[in-house]
Amino acid sequence: MTPCETYEHEGVTVSIYYDEDAESPREWCNTGTMVCWHRRYNLGDEQASLDYDSMEELAASLDARIILPLYLYDHSGLSMSTGSFNDPWDNGQVGFIYATADDIREAFMVKRITAKVAAQAEESLRSEVSAYDSFLQGECYGYIVDRDGDDEGSCWGFVGDIDYCKQEANSVAEYVAKERRAPDRIYVDGVPIEEALYALSTAGGTGRGTA
Repeated sequence: MTPCETYEHEGVTVSIYYDEDAESPREWCNTGTMVCWHRRYNLGDEQASLDYDSMEELAASLDARIILPLYLYDHSGLSMSTGSFNDPWDNGQVGFIYATADDIREAFMVKRITAKVAAQAEESLRSEVSAYDSFLQGECYGYIVDRDGDDEGSCWGFVGDIDYCKQEANSVAEYVAKERRAPDRIYVDGVPIEEALYALSTAGGTGRGTA
């Protein structure tokens, strides 16, 4: 597994990787439901046997309070949006994302859906599509801090935001660096004893150092 980026933070090595086994955002707790149709790809949450003539038709059949179209751009990879990609060859509508009144009340813990709540719910649906778009494009990340070291730590499943992945990794690196500077930790030639012993073992039993 080769990192897409490696750097030092607080003297600790941080490696960022593409997460090829990331969970689809459609497995998360979502406000909306994606209804899709495509002859080659299984997209969204539910597969429709045929496309609808209009959002109004779908909204009526599903009792949807908010509904947005879904467009797919299929060219050297997949990308999804609630707006058309304006490409007559590789772009087309593949479905809708919708939320019922009950979905919105449950997600926002309200009894009455005001205009403000409805606007927040619509923005939530757009955010869900954005996260799914990142997943389709492979923008999924994970990190390993201090790989193969005594303080190794890792986390995976960051979808769409490599900067957030780095922030979390840096926080772990800062903790590791702080622990290494602890006054009760044993050092060999200025190196934590665990690392010194590891280096000694991987060097075939050669090395020097005294505690």
